[in-house]
Amino acid sequence: MFHGSVLLGIQSLVGLMVHLSDPPLLKVTTELPKYIIGKAGSVESLKSFIKSLRDFALKSNFMGFYKNHQCFYENIIMLSNLKDDVQGTIMLLEDFFQVSVWRYNVVLTPLLEGNYGHYIKTSHGAEVFAFISPKEIVDGSPIFRSTTAVIEHEFMHAFVNPITEKFKNNVRKYSYLYKDLQSLSSIGYGNWETALNEFIIRACAIVIGSCYRGLKKEEITKWLCIEEKRGFKYIKLFYKAIRGYAKDRYKYGGFQEFYPKILKILDNLS
Repeated sequence: MFHGSVLLGIQSLVGLMVHLSDPPLLKVTTELPKYIIGKAGSVESLKSFIKSLRDFALKSNFMGFYKNHQCFYENIIMLSNLKDDVQGTIMLLEDFFQVSVWRYNVVLTPLLEGNYGHYIKTSHGAEVFAFISPKEIVDGSPIFRSTTAVIEHEFMHAFVNPITEKFKNNVRKYSYLYKDLQSLSSIGYGNWETALNEFIIRACAIVIGSCYRGLKKEEITKWLCIEEKRGFKYIKLFYKAIRGYAKDRYKYGGFQEFYPKILKILDNLS
């Protein structure tokens, strides 16, 4: 989205919204992250953009529009029927990572293409968001079915990304590896940190499929090959390491305690 000198990609725009209150006020409720400010160019530019959003919400009577279509939105939620799947995903992720999250949110986005995961830090703990786009349209209504894997993936960003941030100094030592991963920039992973997070999350998804959902060996091999073809050339190394974590996760005490061992495997790529 372009506004004056502000150019925010969809990922940053969606991320911005979790730091704001509901429309039409759109007040900043938690500290705006540096990556969004960087995309905007400056704090002043970002605040000007937020003011324009607020003005639009008021002048267009957006909340009136929303209330007039409340039944439509509630019908989408009812048809999608995600509650049980989401509860199961939460229990699985908290067992796997050995971390509890304060609040989870699944945001169904009828007009958004792509899926996005974001989180914010609150006084109560982390609050996690998965923004999910529809898979199909039935009788004029967007339907969000078979979304378990997508929701799981987007929630995992709240478990993995903060750990990468904690170890950022060590992570940056391996940034030279990104030169062989340039193809990932075309699918949204334009720097080493985001690529590393994605390697870890995708490897975790395969391990979870194996340990919790009984994926067969041939299914795992096929999945790993698919990820390699997408550009994640080191995925097998990450899978092997994280598979080891899954077997002994109670011994480690959590994924954060294991994380340095993930970085250690990168030494083999030097």
